[in-house]
Amino acid sequence: MSSSNQSGIIVSIVSIVVILAALVANYSIIEPMEIAAARPRPEDIFIVSYPKSGSTFVRLLLGHLALNGRQTGREGARQLDLQTIEDLVPDLEYGPNRRAYTQPPVSSKYINMPVRLFKSHQAFGFAYKPPCDKSIGSSNVEGFQCACPNCPLHMKRIVYVVRDGRDTLCSYFHFQKKLGEFAGQGAGEFTEFLEKDLNEALYPGVRWLEHTRAYWEQSRNASSDQDIYLVRYEDLRDPRTALDAATKLASWAGLPSDLESVIDALERSGFQKMRKLEEANGLKLFDRHYTGREADFRLTRKGVVGGWRDDPACQLPDEQTSEFIRSAGPLL
Repeated sequence: MSSSNQSGIIVSIVSIVVILAALVANYSIIEPMEIAAARPRPEDIFIVSYPKSGSTFVRLLLGHLALNGRQTGREGARQLDLQTIEDLVPDLEYGPNRRAYTQPPVSSKYINMPVRLFKSHQAFGFAYKPPCDKSIGSSNVEGFQCACPNCPLHMKRIVYVVRDGRDTLCSYFHFQKKLGEFAGQGAGEFTEFLEKDLNEALYPGVRWLEHTRAYWEQSRNASSDQDIYLVRYEDLRDPRTALDAATKLASWAGLPSDLESVIDALERSGFQKMRKLEEANGLKLFDRHYTGREADFRLTRKGVVGGWRDDPACQLPDEQTSEFIRSAGPLL
């Protein structure tokens, strides 16, 4: 064998060894370290809810308070929209955001925030039930929906947003249809949709009742080291209670809770303002990953309290409604 051939073989072997060493380092050292680093930090605040319960509104409310502090009404105050909120309050259901949690900030844009805020729909206590492995991403942190930091059992400060389940499921029904994720059949399609919820076939893989009850019960667990603050969407939307509910939430979060700051944040996060900004600026994640959705899909659909009553598509027989009310009890 010529010396040139021997050199070529040696180079190939060395290359293979280097590649194998890199793979071993990645799977045995780097990724475990990354997963450990992804454990939720005790000072972070996680805004959690079942889908379509009002978490976007709460993200905007707390995001404005954190971003603007007491600059309300002054030139330095900034207006968030449904694009920028994805950077300020990342959605941990999205794989790349879970990986980003472990990395230093790419930008100093929000470096002076008084607290880090994140959003999640992950169920409490159901960490490894499907669809844990349904996520956008490829590696451990990105590829598993329930991978830390999206792991509620380890979150220390949680805002759990509760909304009347009848409104929540009605809104989620329209959301899934417009997104192209659910195709029902005729007049009974809402009943069909609810059967998917009962069979845990809807994302995030846990029924609305189980999802909500688990957080509600944990918030009442006196022996827990978790601080779970329950806020009702209806209280934040009702003009008679919104200011008081938002002020108490801001105070719990350690954010500005003076009258001027809270009023400004409520106004900046209002439904009509967000609808106009959605029309003007679009939706960051949905524009990227759901290009096949219906043309009239809107994240800000109605946002009203009790809308299920006037929605012909969301009507159920009286006995089913009564059973839902009986099962939900104090969660409604």
